Formats: sequence, C-alpha cells, structure tokens
Amino acid sequence: MDAENGLRIAHMTDVHIQAERGGDDGLVQALEHMRALDRPPSLLLTGGDAVMNVTGEPPERVDAQWTLWQRAFAAACDLETFHCLGNHDVLSWDADDGVAAVHKERALRELGMADRFYSFDRGGWHFIVLDSCQPLNGGYTAHVDSAQWAWLNADLQRAGNAPTCIVSHVPILSVTGAIYDDGRVQDHHWQIPGDWMHTDAHALQALFVEYPNVRLCLSGHMHLRDRCEYNGVTYICDGALCAGWWGGDWAQCDEGYGLLDLRSDGSFDYEYVPFDWQVRD
Repeated sequence: MDAENGLRIAHMTDVHIQAERGGDDGLVQALEHMRALDRPPSLLLTGGDAVMNVTGEPPERVDAQWTLWQRAFAAACDLETFHCLGNHDVLSWDADDGVAAVHKERALRELGMADRFYSFDRGGWHFIVLDSCQPLNGGYTAHVDSAQWAWLNADLQRAGNAPTCIVSHVPILSVTGAIYDDGRVQDHHWQIPGDWMHTDAHALQALFVEYPNVRLCLSGHMHLRDRCEYNGVTYICDGALCAGWWGGDWAQCDEGYGLLDLRSDGSFDYEYVPFDWQVRD
C-alpha cells in the first residue's frame, strides 16, 4: 500500500457475463484496463450478478455462463479478489429462508466464497461483504436475514476502530430507485420496490450510528450511479460493468467500474472509470 495515496481498490459490479454481445470479452477487457492504469488497484471487489442469469435456467445454460466467468478471470485477473452474491447468481428463489442457501451454493463454489457473508482486513480497513437478497413469495427482497444480522453486529464489534467498508449487491441507501423510471409515484406516494433497496435501511443506518468507524457502503444492482451521504456514511451505488447488459449505456451510465483510494484515517477518493467498450450486434 502506498502510504500517501492509500489502498487502491476496484469495485466491479453487475458483469452479467454472457457469450452474447461479447460479454465475456468485455470482462477480459475491463480487467486488462485495470491492469494498464498508471496506478493499478491492488484489490478487486465484485458486487454481484457475475453471470447474466442462472435463476431458473437449464443446467447447460448455467454451466456455460460460469465457464465463461472462470475463463475470463484465468486469462486476465492477477488481483486479489473478493466476491459478493447477486440475485442473478442464485439458481432459484422458489424457497423459504430455511433452504434458500442451497440455491446459492453453486455461486459460492464458482466464486470461491467460503460463506455468503464474511469479512476481512486490508490496508488498515475492515471490509464486510453482505448477502443482500433473501427469498420472498417466489422472488426475492433485499435485507439482512436474522443469522446475518447477529453476525454483523458481532463483526462490527470485532472491527474496533478500523475504518470499515460494507459491500452489498443491492444498495442499502440510494436515490437511484426514485429516478430509475417514471413510475415510482403512485397515488401521490413514492413506491420503491423492496428488491431495489434494502428494506432494513433504517435499522442498518441506526446500527452504523453505534459504529462510527463505518465510513463507506458500496453496491450495484441498479445499473445506475449515485453517491449520497447520511450520518457520516457515504453510500456509493456503482454503474454496471455491462451497462445495459452489454447493449450500450443505461440511462447515461457507461460500462465501467469504481476506483477508490482508501486511507488509514478513514478518508477516501472515488471515481467511476469507463473502459471504452464498443457495443457488438
């Protein structure tokens, strides 16, 4: 780590790898783009939705997408990498809380994750990776389940005074849901779906008040970018690496990844880095 500039990390989310539109080549190009920076990152965080979609897909389609993922990383990634689960990485949402983890096991194996939520320390920072998506009525909603909540409380205690970065697939707090489309106001009231932002956002922000070392929350999922601050915590929703699923920009958000310099005093710099992907037919 550079003592002056801090720990440089890349946050790459919503790859949605697929053979169509050259999505596998897009991932390789992005990884090579990171390596070619004047000061490359030393750590890569992926934010979920690694694959285009495996939910409800036949086994051969599931296998094909994960094979593309493994090949791309073997060809172009030499960074220490930590992964996060996304909703499209899960085989089925036709489950209750008691058995939902079974449908996440394939993604955990492919991503080399020991568990669906975990933490680690690098460069004077503590990193917490959450599992945002839980089953609901055959679909999913975003919140921290009871087992994860108990673990999170204990882990924040263990972190002590280390500045902490929390990674989730779905934003904990974001304005992207309000402007995603023009149908968010119904009967004069805002309607933000529970699979677009954590439904336990109020409880989480109250928890973060107890642990002021929580400085930064990174997410994706929305394929839109925003940055907001509340009670001393910065919430960054990064754009999707695939933008509009490899078909061009999504609401003026280009294909790209987040680049952050984290300093040991808890301060940081952030920028969003497009990697000049050319859309294919």
